[in-house]
Amino acid sequence: MTVEATGRAARPSATWWLHAIAIPALIGCAVGAVTAIDPIARAALPLPQTVAPYLLVAVPLILLAAVYVVARYGQAMFAHRDAALVLLLVGSGGFSGINRGPLDPTDVAFLICCFAVAAMWLYERRAIVTPLPVLALLLALTTCSIASIINGGISSIIGQHQVLNKIIAVILLTNVLGTERTLRIGIRCLVGVAIVTAVVGIASELLFLATGYPLSFDDAPGFQFKSTPLGQMLRATAFLPTTQSLAQVLLVSTAIFLFLPMPTWRRVLGVALSGVCIGCTFNSGSYTSFAFVVFGSLFLRHPQRSIHYAMVLLGAAALLYFAGFWQVLGERVILAISGASIGERIEHIRIGFEVIERHPFLGLGLRNIWRVLHTPIHQTFLHVAAELGVPAALTLIALTVYLLVGSAWIAVRAPDARTRMLMKGMFLGMAAQTMYAMIEPLFTSYMVWIYMAVVASSIAVHARRCVQEIP
Repeated sequence: MTVEATGRAARPSATWWLHAIAIPALIGCAVGAVTAIDPIARAALPLPQTVAPYLLVAVPLILLAAVYVVARYGQAMFAHRDAALVLLLVGSGGFSGINRGPLDPTDVAFLICCFAVAAMWLYERRAIVTPLPVLALLLALTTCSIASIINGGISSIIGQHQVLNKIIAVILLTNVLGTERTLRIGIRCLVGVAIVTAVVGIASELLFLATGYPLSFDDAPGFQFKSTPLGQMLRATAFLPTTQSLAQVLLVSTAIFLFLPMPTWRRVLGVALSGVCIGCTFNSGSYTSFAFVVFGSLFLRHPQRSIHYAMVLLGAAALLYFAGFWQVLGERVILAISGASIGERIEHIRIGFEVIERHPFLGLGLRNIWRVLHTPIHQTFLHVAAELGVPAALTLIALTVYLLVGSAWIAVRAPDARTRMLMKGMFLGMAAQTMYAMIEPLFTSYMVWIYMAVVASSIAVHARRCVQEIP
């Protein structure tokens, strides 16, 4: 990139897209196609033979595009390194399902950001700006995770990265989200990830209906499909590892999206897109949480009309009840989707309490729930108590309460209306995530921790303004 006489960087050539997108795409698809078709070339790659062919097409494309972007815009990225690190940490979560073999986008982003933030701490003498309550609770949770090795043994040692990399990612992200500018970038990136995953999720469902091809990155192949009133359907995951992860991203992003300043038609379109994609997960818990987000936003956006909304909703609910709608919905939809698993989940919760009774302080050990169950307990806090002990669960609850109370306090005390609206969205997203965590296992979901980091940074950044405004 040349520099003009005015001292400003010249605009990229009109054919920049050809170099940045088309050429890496063609090379990546060519390499991927050859390795997918030719067994000899495929065997030469350091990847498991079970890796799906579409990954062999996507991986070269992504790597070549990344190398090209860094080589061409590396200097500009260094000048805006905080924003680049935010995009890397948040954006990689949208591709966390591409974790076959040694490939894990979140681990790659985590390692890059570790070195970058450590360099900024050492050479630029930056201070650690992670909120002190959050940092203390994260360190307490780390202690509980490591202590669980006593009961968990080797499997807990191997599984420590599943928790520690998320905790460190929160610390890294809260340190680069220390200004209003980077915070806005983080929020936009989070919403952007949700839009992309929603489009991909809907597209994968349409592809399955049209061709029968199950484009899914689900970590558990046995849970890719669901028997529904429409027949055997694919549970959408987009580029995320589970349907629960996809639903969580869409829930929190929808909550924020509803409070951003934009035209009404764009807000309705975004909510409709998220709603359709959540419908493609065929997860009754996500349906309930999404309804909570949509109706909760009405009360938070217009609190002076709360009594009117309440009366309308109660009247509509009563009318639907007498019309028999709720009975049909429960019997033909909810029970058809999750009826068989309700009894299993109740039994798993009972077993979880028995485990806590036997191992109250250290739990079974991280990644050791398989000793009593074949699946995680579908209640995040109970699952944490069973694996890491009651102190770990109480620490996670304390962190959740801090984020809920802190975001609510800023939503009330912020000096300007725009900040108050944004923090209402943060609070609603955190409440929806907590509600969803009560019925799904979300402890090791990468985007759950990323959202908590965004909320913690929002509280820290805007709390300083609130304190300054106090006379």
